Amino acid sequence: MLDGPIGAVRFLFERAARGLPLAEGQGISTAAVTGVYPVRRGAEVEARFGPDLCVRSTIGVA
Repeated sequence: MLDGPIGAVRFLFERAARGLPLAEGQGISTAAVTGVYPVRRGAEVEARFGPDLCVRSTIGVA
């Protein structure tokens, strides 16, 4: 989001108010803090935060 993390959270809340389906344990990444990287639907991505923490995800569409 061009207007930073606050704009990203606002966008998420606006979508949630219109019925964005979220499941318990589902992760949401806005990329507002870590940068934006091009990926395609269905891609599997991995983010590493030091040697002991890794987050893996499959990209979907909300």
